Amino acid sequence: MAALNIASDLIDVADGLEALTLRRAASNVETQIAHALRRPISKNESASSGGVVLLSDVRFHLPAAELPTAPAANDKLIDSAGRTWNILHVKSATCATRWECLCRAE
Repeated sequence: MAALNIASDLIDVADGLEALTLRRAASNVETQIAHALRRPISKNESASSGGVVLLSDVRFHLPAAELPTAPAANDKLIDSAGRTWNILHVKSATCATRWECLCRAE
């Protein structure tokens, strides 16, 4: 039986992980993130937000092990296709093992 390791479970068990680049708004410093998970916004979440969250927005989950300092609103995530996503909101998730970032395409 595999032991639960909440700190690495996102990297070890999630399918569809992708590499991203985080560009800090304050300094333009870039950090590579090898194991990000992109999740779509649900119709219910968008509808209940009063227009704050759009169906075209996405939520990226970034492992804290790869990014010890939290991203901030207005930082950018650049995906492997070169698309830039503006971070709107960040929160700590899963016992502080990942950053959950609500993002909108530029």
